[in-house]
Amino acid sequence: MSHRSWMYDKKYPDGRIVKACFKDGVEEFITYTMSQDIVKREGGIRCLCVKCMCGSIESPENVIYHLEKFGFMNDFYVWIHYGEQVPTNINTEFDVNIDASSSGAQGECVNFGQMQEMVGDALGVNMSYEGGNEEEIIPNDKALKIYAMMEEVDKPLFEGASNSKLSMCVRLLAAKSNWNVPKDCLEFFSKMMLDAPPVKDNLQKRCMLFYDNEFGTNDGALEECKFCNAPRYQVRNSDVDRKQKRVSVKSMFYLPIILRLQRLFASMKNASQVTWHYYNKTNSNVMRHPCDGLAWKHFDAMHPDFAEDPRNVRLGLFYDGFTPYIQASATPYSCWPVIVTPFNLPPNTCMTKPYMFLSCIIPGPSNPTYGIDVYLQPLIDDLKRLWIGELTYDIARKENFTMRATLMWTINDFPTYGMLSGWSTHGKLACPHCMNHTKSFTFKKGGKALWFDCHRMFLPANHQFRRKKNLFKKDTIETDGPPPKITSYDVFDKVSGLCKFLDVGKRIRYDRYGESHNWTKRSIFWDLPYWKDNLLRHNLDVMHIEKNFCDNILHTVMDVPGKTKDNEKARCDLSLYCKRPEMELKLLLNGKYLKPKAVYSLTSDEAKSVCQWLKELRMADGYSSNLARCADVNTGRLWGMKSHDSHVLMERLLPIAFCSLPNHLLNTLTETKPRGQIEREVTYQDDEMSHVPNVIEVDPITNLVYEDVDGPQIAVDLFCILSFVQIKEKGRNTDIPDIHKETHIKKSMGAYVDQRFETTQRLYDEHVAKFLEKHPEYSNHDDIPGTMRRHIWQEELQARREEINKLVQQDQERQQMMQQEIRRAMEEQTREMEKQRRELSTLREMLASSRNAPIGETDPHEDSTNSNNEVTNAN
Repeated sequence: MSHRSWMYDKKYPDGRIVKACFKDGVEEFITYTMSQDIVKREGGIRCLCVKCMCGSIESPENVIYHLEKFGFMNDFYVWIHYGEQVPTNINTEFDVNIDASSSGAQGECVNFGQMQEMVGDALGVNMSYEGGNEEEIIPNDKALKIYAMMEEVDKPLFEGASNSKLSMCVRLLAAKSNWNVPKDCLEFFSKMMLDAPPVKDNLQKRCMLFYDNEFGTNDGALEECKFCNAPRYQVRNSDVDRKQKRVSVKSMFYLPIILRLQRLFASMKNASQVTWHYYNKTNSNVMRHPCDGLAWKHFDAMHPDFAEDPRNVRLGLFYDGFTPYIQASATPYSCWPVIVTPFNLPPNTCMTKPYMFLSCIIPGPSNPTYGIDVYLQPLIDDLKRLWIGELTYDIARKENFTMRATLMWTINDFPTYGMLSGWSTHGKLACPHCMNHTKSFTFKKGGKALWFDCHRMFLPANHQFRRKKNLFKKDTIETDGPPPKITSYDVFDKVSGLCKFLDVGKRIRYDRYGESHNWTKRSIFWDLPYWKDNLLRHNLDVMHIEKNFCDNILHTVMDVPGKTKDNEKARCDLSLYCKRPEMELKLLLNGKYLKPKAVYSLTSDEAKSVCQWLKELRMADGYSSNLARCADVNTGRLWGMKSHDSHVLMERLLPIAFCSLPNHLLNTLTETKPRGQIEREVTYQDDEMSHVPNVIEVDPITNLVYEDVDGPQIAVDLFCILSFVQIKEKGRNTDIPDIHKETHIKKSMGAYVDQRFETTQRLYDEHVAKFLEKHPEYSNHDDIPGTMRRHIWQEELQARREEINKLVQQDQERQQMMQQEIRRAMEEQTREMEKQRRELSTLREMLASSRNAPIGETDPHEDSTNSNNEVTNAN
């Protein structure tokens, strides 16, 4: 192998400069390997450097860089992985594969070399057939199969694997022999291992779908992508594979929805429920069902022919991704199901599992991003057919009719909104409501987009927060109103000039993207003829948003390193935007900066106390998951919380968990309202409706459990804190909040227990006993249906509310009478004081006139009278 001695003569003696002969040899190696079929099949070159040791497939540029930096692996003069054969005249003492090495990466080449050598010695044949010249006879089919099997010796299980198929079969047979593994078990393991390796996706761009329809798409017969010329099927070089069925590079699964919608009318039960929305309309302002919303009514007004038949179906689309299983490899994998559900059904049936129709399964391994339109094309075609109409038999009315369907809206999280709508949810223009009217800005130090102080323009014109100059951004008052509301037709005009992803096969970056707009494409939903008439096109799933808010609040208040939003970069930008001198970084004498403790963050001991409280918290079965597993007392952190756990924490546990915070901060986090009045805001997501606040007057005594209509077994959310643990904090004892001191009693173990629970349960038991006396058909409480139990409790609620209203009314009348009596007494006292004041003034005038009278004309009798008057006045 003298002609390849350059492989191990890389640098000059000084060890700094790579020799020119080594560089030329590496170029020769790259040129040779790129012409081999195995490199074309694998999509790259197996790097032979000391670091990679055949363990990774790299591009030619990376292989050159690795070889010049690390050098070739030891004694690899014969490039057996790239079609070269070991010369027959070579000395047997020459070891190509370095059997003495036992490293993991080098063991890969050892396995391949040993298997090839073992099979070659056993069969006495060449390991591969690369085709002969014109004089040679082409082997028959059976021989070609044998050569095809021999090629599997050098083929790894998957990209980057250290074992070939043959070596893994040998190891399985050794396991069967050593531990007496049954044959069926061995076959099961082999099938399981075939499912484990990842499959390489040769069509990663997701440019197009090889698909035909009656709406102008004729791509079903194409063999290559019409945009990037990528092959439709996996490339096979063996002559044997020509007789086998071709396997596509990537496939998606679509389940048609038309037949499943027609089957709704084949059932007597479902056929009668589909028209529920039409025969159960209401004029109240309470939204019981989507049919009570403005979007539903607006669509009926725009398409009266569709609304005329109540059997026409209104659909909603759900889209989100998930990880189907936990993989052994580090490469993540996710798939994306698309679910369609009818909204004609009653509230207790709508969006339940039997009526959630899986229509598409978008394969992974990564997010489809803006190429989701490629996978939604069959579903959109079915929706177009349903808008025209499909002949369906209605078993309830015993007749055939033309069933039509419409897609009313989609339900998804915020990142998915950008994929479906075409408006990117990244950058300063991420808000699809504000669009280019946003007031967001970018942190100079943090580098992230921020929407701080953008909320004040949505407040009423006379709101006090608008006039606060330094409460939010410093030296800033808000005089602008909310951004203008854009209609569906305005959006349609904006996207009409954009390209669809299906037409170009890639994302196009339009001019002034990120400056005046965030449009990335024209969504495929605009192909539906009625999509521009929908007021409510996309809904945001509150579950994801609430969890993100909960995580941010927990991490910031509990001051979790690396997770808190109150980090050093935010403190550096604080002086630029806010007037908070007490929170700015302080420069120390040693040149470092001190980060002051924020008033809204807990100390380490306080955070650990919160975790300890969650550890000892006990709640009813099914109310939430085990929150104790999410609390780490040693570090004072909460992790692994599910979406429903975040909901329970935000709605019920947050006021108690953070009760050590100052009142003005705790009230802001918990949205505390004045007693006697509760304000609830109902938000309509469509373009034509604004926020409609509904002010609901409630009983003055708001701490009663009787406000829960479902009785004590469902009122657990008000009394889930039955074992309130006293929080011990460093330097102070917060004890229990003042709001709970009148309703909780302290037990001998130091735990606070709500005393209202026992009273509520006792009253409920009394009413159940009275109900059982009137209805002997029920033997005990468990025999009573749930609706009847609720009815029992509602009767008690109504009686209790009437009693409270009567007491409140009597108390108000009593207070009015007392105020009237006090007012009359004060008026009488005022009149009496005025009378005395007038008499005193008269006496003073008489005394003054007597002192000014002449001395000679004074009568003795009068002098005595005057002297008596003076004495009286003096007294």
